[in-house]
Amino acid sequence: MASRVVTIKQVFPSGTESEVLRVEKAVLSLVGYDNGGQTAGVIRTGEFSIGVVMQTISPILVTVCMVGDLQWPITKDSPSLRVGSRSFAFAMPGLLYGLQFPEDCSEQAMQVLERVLTRFSHYEDHSLSGRESGTKFLVPEAEPSFWSASQSKIRELTDPLLNQIGAGPAGKSPARMGGMDEGLLKAIRMSGVTKLISKAVLVGGLQPEHVDIFDMRPQSNANQNVNLLRAFATIFAFSDLVEAVEATRLVISGNRRSLPLFHPTWTPLPGIRTWNINKKGLLLLLQVLIASASIYNDEGLGAMDNTTDHEEKRRAKVVMDSELTEEESRVGEPMEHKAKSSDEAKEQETTSKEEEEEEEEETVAVREISFPIIAVAGNGITGRGGKKQVNDKLEKACVGMEVI
Repeated sequence: MASRVVTIKQVFPSGTESEVLRVEKAVLSLVGYDNGGQTAGVIRTGEFSIGVVMQTISPILVTVCMVGDLQWPITKDSPSLRVGSRSFAFAMPGLLYGLQFPEDCSEQAMQVLERVLTRFSHYEDHSLSGRESGTKFLVPEAEPSFWSASQSKIRELTDPLLNQIGAGPAGKSPARMGGMDEGLLKAIRMSGVTKLISKAVLVGGLQPEHVDIFDMRPQSNANQNVNLLRAFATIFAFSDLVEAVEATRLVISGNRRSLPLFHPTWTPLPGIRTWNINKKGLLLLLQVLIASASIYNDEGLGAMDNTTDHEEKRRAKVVMDSELTEEESRVGEPMEHKAKSSDEAKEQETTSKEEEEEEEEETVAVREISFPIIAVAGNGITGRGGKKQVNDKLEKACVGMEVI
């Protein structure tokens, strides 16, 4: 079977995109739960490729996998596993993918993929000949039931890292409704968000002011060639935007009050330099989505109710205009601890000194991304035709991107 180890570089106004591997055939499966049981289903077949996007105006980079037209990111804080001679698993908040190549795929291509995953993701080899545990799975990887039968074992391997960074197990998210149909929608949204962020990096839509960089390397190494070292994206740069889009479904349907508070924390992994989108950047990307009206489309959000598009948008406008509190409407940098209210300050004073010391020992970045930020973004634009506009070059670059 044909495969190519390539380095094709394309130059854009604010970055470069390099394709490092292309394999003619691959099968991508979504692994999840349906009707209370473990299941898996093929969501894409076709050509596989992996590429690296680097920005020239900042040290940030993005690494992207693709099967057919479906994309997903790989990051240094999200697990990627080799679970067979031709099988790989990718876990992230709310999603678990299974990727398989045919038996006639060249070993050279697998070795290149392994090197790329080692460099750009949190990679472990759990195949029988692997360097890690040589995990034994219940059924051979050639069996159609491999992914569903192996799901529990794969989650045992991936969940500890996701819990460590503050993401929780793959396959669960605050706004998720559950089931494989919703999981497929989530995968489509993740693909759209991955494309959006990649394009924002390449065309300069994401500027240095839109991202925060955390250097968790030892101080002795951190002082060496700082400007030459790239910063790896955190998986939250993608999953937080997906969560925001999914929460919009509840907001527009009038169920905003049922949306749980979502002020998660993020624990950057030690030893690497990581970047994340800050609140200003998140607002920018949400504005692009709202300006294109893509998040109002039933194909992206799923059917919300039987109301017309006009009624759905009217509800959204009501939310944007009247339901936000002053605190929710405030735009600030999400990677810093926000100022405490007087009540919160008093409550904090009652905590024990031991608890405070324990908190100081951990490096935790509060993302402070509250889903009503969607409505804040909506207040920033009112549509087209003489109305306030968003980043034009980014919006133009996203023309033709699938609805999410």
